[in-house]
Amino acid sequence: MNTWVKIRRWTWELPQSLLGAILLPFYEKTRLKTFEYMDQQVYIYDKFPGGISLGYYVLIDYNRYDWENKTIRISLKNSVKHEGGHGVQSKWTGPLYLPIVGVLSGTHNLICRWKRARGIAYNYYKFFIERSADKLGGVVR
Repeated sequence: MNTWVKIRRWTWELPQSLLGAILLPFYEKTRLKTFEYMDQQVYIYDKFPGGISLGYYVLIDYNRYDWENKTIRISLKNSVKHEGGHGVQSKWTGPLYLPIVGVLSGTHNLICRWKRARGIAYNYYKFFIERSADKLGGVVR
């Protein structure tokens, strides 16, 4: 990615990129791999509580749990693509990403965790924000 793309992303997506940069040092000891995907820097960790797209940064746990099948996911490919889709949402909404997409996605995630803890089945990716991220990232479920 060229320097101008990085500057543009950091300028337009400042709140979420700054938050992503702040989180990086806290998980550095468990980082397994870093690579670029869809104009974002992807960090794969051995210990991270899920996956999150914050502007220029994507942070994902290597051992993503599949709640539907109650197993560890075989591949990270869909998780990386999904978070890349959130990256596109971030590019479109800029400084409004956290109050719009972040709040909706985060709240939805908490509700799903609450439901799962009570044995209520629910497909996380049917929610419009998550479905949109899948579509934008090219995920087929």
